[in-house]
Amino acid sequence: AVLDLPAYIWRRQGKIRQAAEQLKKRFELNPRDFELADEIGLCYVLLWDYESANVWFDRALSIEPGSVNPLVHKALSLILSSGKTTRARQVLGDMIGYSGETLWVWLLILEIDRDFRTYLSTIDSMATAIEYSEDVVIQKDLAYARAYQFMGNDELCVRNAEKAMKVLNSELRLRADDARVHVALGHAYAFLGDRAAALEEGKRALDLAPVSWDALIGTGILRQYAELATMAGDEDEAIRALDMLRSAPGGGLRVSAPTLKAEPVWDPLRDNPGFKRLLEKE
Repeated sequence: AVLDLPAYIWRRQGKIRQAAEQLKKRFELNPRDFELADEIGLCYVLLWDYESANVWFDRALSIEPGSVNPLVHKALSLILSSGKTTRARQVLGDMIGYSGETLWVWLLILEIDRDFRTYLSTIDSMATAIEYSEDVVIQKDLAYARAYQFMGNDELCVRNAEKAMKVLNSELRLRADDARVHVALGHAYAFLGDRAAALEEGKRALDLAPVSWDALIGTGILRQYAELATMAGDEDEAIRALDMLRSAPGGGLRVSAPTLKAEPVWDPLRDNPGFKRLLEKE
C-alpha cells in the first residue's frame, strides 16, 4: 500500500527499527494483513532479533496458513538463530521448491547439513540454468562447482567453474552493471584459483551495490563478497567483509554467530583469530 511506502524506503536506507515501528502502526489498522506481518518479521530478522521475527511470522501464518513467504522467512530465521536446520526443515515440510528464495534457503540447509549429494540433485532439478533473485544469481554450473569444492573434488569444481564463467560472461554482456553477476563471476574465478580476478569482480560488485545504497541488496552482495574472498584464500579481506556485515544495517538477514559456526563456506577461516572474535559478537 502507498501508506506503507515510507517504511520500505527507510528499510532500504538501513533505518530498520524505524521501518518496523511504522509497519506495526499500519498493522494495527489492518490486523488481517498477513503480508504486513511478514514484512514486520523480516525487519526483526534484519536486526538480528530472531525471537521477535518468529512471533510475527507465526502471526502471518495464523492469518494465512501455508503462505510461502512467511514459511521461508521463518525457516531462515530459525537457521540464523541456531545454526541448525531441524526446525527449519519442519517449517518448510514438503514445500521445497527449486526457484527463488526457497531454493536459496534449501541450499543453505543442505550446506549446513553437509548433504552435498542432495545438494547436487537439487541443482539437477533447477528448471532453468540461471535463477535471479533480488540480491543473488544462482547459476547451475557455479552451484555444481561450489558443491564439488566442498566435496574436495577439484577436477569437477574447475570443470564446472569454467562452464559457469562462459555463461556469466554472456550475462554480463546484457547486464554490465549488475552486481549480482559480477560477484557470481568472482566466485567462478575463485574456484579457478585466480585470486586477483576474483577480488576484482567482487569489489566491482560492492561498488555497484554498496550497503549505503540499499541495505537489503547491499548486505547480500557483501555476504557473497566475503564468501568469494574466503574461497580465494584472502583471509584478511574475508574477515574485513564479515566484520562490516556483522555491524551493517540489515546484516542480520545474511549472517549470525551460529551460522558462521555452522556453514562450511567459512571452514578455511576457523583458525583465524579475527574470525574467532567475530563469533563472539551477538
